[in-house]
Amino acid sequence: MAKFKDTASFINTLNIIYYAMFCGHIIFFFFVYLNKEKEAFFDFQNEDIFSYVVPLVCVAEVAMAYFLFPIRLKDAIKQETLSKKMEGFLSASLIKWAILEGGALFSVAVFFITANKMYAAWYGFMALVFVLNRNDARHLVSLLKLNKTEEKIVRENLPLE
Repeated sequence: MAKFKDTASFINTLNIIYYAMFCGHIIFFFFVYLNKEKEAFFDFQNEDIFSYVVPLVCVAEVAMAYFLFPIRLKDAIKQETLSKKMEGFLSASLIKWAILEGGALFSVAVFFITANKMYAAWYGFMALVFVLNRNDARHLVSLLKLNKTEEKIVRENLPLE
C-alpha cells in the first residue's frame, strides 16, 4: 500500500478512488441508457429469469458489502500505527465499494441486454447505496475508534509517523 504523508493526502486518495469508481458505472449507465432509450420499457416479466436474479444479486451484494466491511475494519483497528490503520481502512473501503459496484454494473449489463427499465431502477438503487457509502475524515475517526492523539493528527492534518 501507499505511504501517506498526512491525513489530507489519504482523504484525497480515498476520494479519488471513490469518485473514479462512481463515475465509471455512472458513465456506463448513461451510455447504455442513451443506446436503449427508444426501445426501453418498464415491466416485471415472470418468464424472465433476470426479474428474479437482478434483485437477488443487488440485495446480496449490499448485504455482503455491509457484512465484510466491519470484518476488515476490525483488522484495521487492531493495527499499531495510524498509517497502518488508514491503510486497513482504505482496503476495507475498496472492498466495500468494489462489491457495491459489481451489483451496479450487473444491473446495467442486464438493462443493456433486455432494455427493461426495471433493471435501470435497480441500478438506481445500487447507485444510491454507493452514494451513501462515501467516507471522509469524520468517518475515519469514528469507525477506526482512534485515540485522542491519533484523532488530533487526523483533525489537524498533522504529518503521519
